[in-house]
Amino acid sequence: MRFLACVVVLLVLLGCSDSKSQEKPKESTPSIWHFLDQNHQELQLKSVNGVLEVLDKTPMPTLIMVLDLSPKNATYVALFNHLQAEFKSVRFLALLDKAYSQEQLDTYAKAHKPHFMLFNPMDKARFAVAFKSTSWSLPYFLLYNQQGQLVQNYRGVILEEMLAKDLQDLIDAEKK
Repeated sequence: MRFLACVVVLLVLLGCSDSKSQEKPKESTPSIWHFLDQNHQELQLKSVNGVLEVLDKTPMPTLIMVLDLSPKNATYVALFNHLQAEFKSVRFLALLDKAYSQEQLDTYAKAHKPHFMLFNPMDKARFAVAFKSTSWSLPYFLLYNQQGQLVQNYRGVILEEMLAKDLQDLIDAEKK
C-alpha cells in the first residue's frame, strides 16, 4: 500500500512539474508595418522585439520622426525641414501615429509645409494599437545607420544641435 501511495505521489509531482521548461521558446514573428505617403509610395518597417527596422533597398542613414498632426508638432516639422536641408545624404521619414484622411494630411501639409513625406499607416487599427502599447511620447525620433540598424532613439524635448551632431557623427563614422 505504501508503495502504491508513493507511486501516486510521484506521478502527481511529475504531472505538476513545469511543462513550460520542456517546451522550446516560441520565436516571435516580426510585425511588418506598411505606410503610404501623399504620393502613394509605400514604405515598410519591421518590428522585431520592439525595434523598428527600415525595409528598403537603398542603404543610407535614416532619421524617422513619429508624430501626430497636432499643432504642438509644428516646431518639429520646422526642425526636420532644416536638418533635411543640411544633411543631404540622410533620408528623413515622418510616420504618423495613426491613419489620417487625405484631407487632414493636405490641410496639415499646407499649414506647416513639410519638405518630407508624411507616411500614413495602411493598417489603421493595428498600428495605432501597437504604437500606443509602446508608451512613446510624441514626437519620437529614431536614428538608423546605413545598414538599417537602430543607432539611437530620442524622447522628450529634442534640440536641433543634438540631432545635427549625432547625424554628423554617424555620417563621419560610415565614411571610414
